[in-house]
Amino acid sequence: MLGRFEHVNKSYAQIIKLLGEGVGHEEIARFWGEKEYNPRVRKLVQRARKSFQAFYGETEIEVLKKKLR
Repeated sequence: MLGRFEHVNKSYAQIIKLLGEGVGHEEIARFWGEKEYNPRVRKLVQRARKSFQAFYGETEIEVLKKKLR
């Protein structure tokens, strides 16, 4: 499901994938080269989620969440 979204925004798709795998915010911060989870990373995660939701819509996101559990 991330395939189509990855073509639109690869960076945001990576964040969504990490979140889906259960990776925490601190690890995501380190993945992006930050020493800790900070406002910059928080905003990046927030924008990735918002973009993903806008791309797929709420219904498809619920289906994805169920698949990841």
